[in-house]
Amino acid sequence: AGHEGCNLFGYVEVSRAPGTIHLAPHSSRHSFDFSHVNTSHHIDHLSFGLELGAIERRGLPPDVRKHLLSLDGRAFTAATAHLTQEHHVNIVPTRYQPAGSVAHVETYQFTATSHARTKDTLPSLLISYDVSPIQVNIAERRQPTSELVLSFCAIIGGVVAVFGIIDGMLYTGSAVVRQKLS
Repeated sequence: AGHEGCNLFGYVEVSRAPGTIHLAPHSSRHSFDFSHVNTSHHIDHLSFGLELGAIERRGLPPDVRKHLLSLDGRAFTAATAHLTQEHHVNIVPTRYQPAGSVAHVETYQFTATSHARTKDTLPSLLISYDVSPIQVNIAERRQPTSELVLSFCAIIGGVVAVFGIIDGMLYTGSAVVRQKLS
């Protein structure tokens, strides 16, 4: 509100190969003074793949949810002239299947690192991306109560066995010491 600039909204279809989205001012009727081009920007939303609805997103584990919106709501300010802003995005295809369900959710998690650098060319905004060839599959499973009881029994049995060994060692050691002292 009250600032000059552009609002960009759209969808870009890309292949799964690494690539770069390059945003720069361009006009056949205007020339640009590079020192006055400001690449400050605010990212309202950036996502990959089909957009998930709020209900689908809420059903995802918190660790997955936080990597769906890595750059959302962040502002990047260009404080000097000739500053090119760069975002490097690593995308990981993810498939999530809740416990007791045959349905699954396909999405793309991503992490981003951002930095700015000064160039003598026209300042711009670069979003480079790399899609991982490996997909993360998350399938929740509920553990039956019988397995839980069995695990507790195994833990208790292990503790009893370890204390039995320690007790035997202490008893044998004390018997040897008593014998040497006698």
